[in-house]
Amino acid sequence: MSKQLKLKQSGNTENFNVLKYESNSDMWSIVLEIERDAANHAYKIKNKAQTFIVYDKFEQVSKTEYILGRDVQENINRVVEKRIYSLWRRILMIPLSQVYFENNGNVYTENLISAGTKGTIKPVNKNDVPIAVFSQSNIKINGQFQLELSVADWATDEEVSDILLFYIAEYIATHNLSEVGLLSANVSISYQFNALKELTQEHRSMLPVAKRPTKFEAFSWYYASLPLLYTFFEIMVLKHYSLKPLLITLVCMGVIYLLILGIVILTKNKKGSK
Repeated sequence: MSKQLKLKQSGNTENFNVLKYESNSDMWSIVLEIERDAANHAYKIKNKAQTFIVYDKFEQVSKTEYILGRDVQENINRVVEKRIYSLWRRILMIPLSQVYFENNGNVYTENLISAGTKGTIKPVNKNDVPIAVFSQSNIKINGQFQLELSVADWATDEEVSDILLFYIAEYIATHNLSEVGLLSANVSISYQFNALKELTQEHRSMLPVAKRPTKFEAFSWYYASLPLLYTFFEIMVLKHYSLKPLLITLVCMGVIYLLILGIVILTKNKKGSK
């Protein structure tokens, strides 16, 4: 069992709140207040117990570590980004980062998983123990996120507050907030095969069934990538520039995919009718 919370933004670039809605409640309540500190080029995040500050320019403490935010009262409480460069990623200049939150002697970590139609999933650990999972929609309206938090039933209110503070500090540090409150609509969708291993069975069980990544969707993304690989092979290796082979391949793959989809749907319906 797990506790389910819906979260949303309200406000603009200068000042906004994070509100939560629980299934056993019938109203939205403010859990975090965020305000722009223009003089110090930073954002301040306030909850009932702490005030955190996230500067526009991060503090570099080592070759690979940057402090994204600090507790105003206790400097040892901080959000840190550790950047890891593999040889392949170094060639492509693509950093791989791990963000963690040191707070009152505890260490929270999270990982980013792009899960296709399920949106973006962020499993959270406390001292290496799975404690929560964020699931964010692929759609962002007026620069504001649509977010759900699934928390282990044993997690305390203080731990939930820490998890929310961690998420928002990292979100402010890594996202462009200039569109918050402005009329806009953005849709983004992608899929990471290698990152799904970070979603443990404990994390998966916390998520509502509708939010859990499925093997069929993973297969669909693998399958959809084949025409791109085929096109690359035709153009770069065989030096063929005709679209005819590609179109034939796409039609054949589409027919095969529809047949597989039909079999899956019929199988599920048959199981459900028993």
